[in-house]
Formats: sequence, structure tokens, C-alpha cells
Amino acid sequence: MLRFLPVALLLATACSSSPVDPANGPQPPSDGTAAVLLQEVATGLTLPLYLTFAPADSSRVFIVEKPGRIRVVKNGTLLPDPFLDVTSLVSTGGEQGLLGLA
Repeated sequence: MLRFLPVALLLATACSSSPVDPANGPQPPSDGTAAVLLQEVATGLTLPLYLTFAPADSSRVFIVEKPGRIRVVKNGTLLPDPFLDVTSLVSTGGEQGLLGLA
């Protein structure tokens, strides 16, 4: 047990005597002035929960509504007919409903 004492003391000394360079240390947090842009995509939606873009087609946006519809916004316009309507199959109480899109 005592044979490890010199190694432990050497290790403790080496770790405590290493120079600390504040320039390379952690940076202080930013002042909180991040630029955030909020843009309304569509109106007339019922409990929208999720938004995603169509693969390889940034002109179409899919919006999931909790009651069971997936709506499409194409070139900035909400299409009148939903992409999918399963409202008759979905319960919306509490944490239930159409909650995502894969």
C-alpha cells in the first residue's frame, strides 16, 4: 500500500502545478442577444403541433394538427384539402392525438 504513495504524490503534484491559460479555458456565456425570426406560415389551423418540409421539395410544408389532419402549405398558401385526415380515428383528450409525422 505504501509503495503507491510516491506515485500518488507525484501525480497530485503534476496535476496541481500545470499552468492554467484563461485564454484557452471555457468562454463566458453570450449576452443572450441571439437573432430569432418568427414567421407565420399559415392561419386557420387547429392545434398545430409539428411542421416539416417535404423531402427534396422546400416549396411544400407539412403541418400536423392534433385532431388528426396533416395539412400542406405550398409556396406560402395553405391548401384547402388535407394531405391526410384521420380525425374519425384519433382521440384528442389529454396527451392523445396525431402527434407527429414520420
